[in-house]
This record gives sequence, C-alpha cells and structure tokens, in this order.
Amino acid sequence: ETPLLELFSDDHRGEKVAATRKAIDRSAPKPANQRVIPTLLTLASVLRRSSSQTYKQSLQLNPTAWVIVALIGDHGPSSQLKLTQLTSLDKGQLSRGVSQLVDAGMLLVQSANGTRSPKLICLTKKGCRVADRLSKLSLKREKRLLEGVTQEERNLLMCVMDKLLTNERSLLEKG
Repeated sequence: ETPLLELFSDDHRGEKVAATRKAIDRSAPKPANQRVIPTLLTLASVLRRSSSQTYKQSLQLNPTAWVIVALIGDHGPSSQLKLTQLTSLDKGQLSRGVSQLVDAGMLLVQSANGTRSPKLICLTKKGCRVADRLSKLSLKREKRLLEGVTQEERNLLMCVMDKLLTNERSLLEKG
C-alpha cells in the first residue's frame, strides 16, 4: 500500500491524488477551531423553516401551533408552565398559540377538578387526528434527514445534543 504522503507527491498521476484527497476530505474530522454554535443555529433555522412549510401546506398549522400540538400529542395533557418549558416559547406566544388552537377546535383547556391546580391543556378528537398526521409527517421527514447516518452516529448525535441542551439550559438559568 502506498504511504499517504507519497500519494500527494507530484510523481503520482493526478487522478489518484485527487481521488485520495477527496476521500480524506470527506472522512477527516473538522478542525477543532470550527465554531459549533453557528452551525447549530443554521441547522435549527433550516429545520424550522422546512418543517413550517411542510406543516403549513399539509395541516394548515403555523410554527407555534404545530409545536404545541406535537408536544401535547407526545407528552399528553400539560399545563401552560410545562409547555413553556418544553417549547422555550415565551408565555405570550404560547398563550396566543393555545387560544388559536382552542378556537380551531384542536385544544381544550380544563380545570383540574375545581382545585387551584394549574389548568391542563389537552387535545380534542380533532386535535388528536391532527397530532397523529403531524407525527407521521415528522417521522417521514426525520427518516429523510437521517439518510446515510448510521445508528451509532445517531446515538452519538443524541448524546451530544442532550449534553448541549443541559449546558445551555444551565447557562440560561444563570443569566
């Protein structure tokens, strides 16, 4: 086998050098000084934009609405405080989103048996149907997004994202 440095010498044919460089470029780790946050923000922006477009066309849901419906569909009836924590939306955005979904017949706000406990926000039958369609669309999009990503890479990605979320939430709490 040809040593790597020898492959880059001018003595070898250009095709072999170019093919080797291309293979190395794809598999090489990114430089340690590459900034993570801009890449994460770009990915988040692209995901949100494409998700919003898909869910607006297919389900007539705006970004706030589909996030609320998805979370209640996944986590069950929730208080406004819990939804605020799960979505990272401010209270005003969440409240307006819940009101719109109540008006659309997808959500119901229930008192907890007449007690002073927080009101629970839950899906109606219509909301359950929408949440089910949203879940199916979401899984289809996720499958396409993760094409070519191995299970090991996916596990590592989830582990790293969990750590980043924990760290960022800690920074947010500290101000």
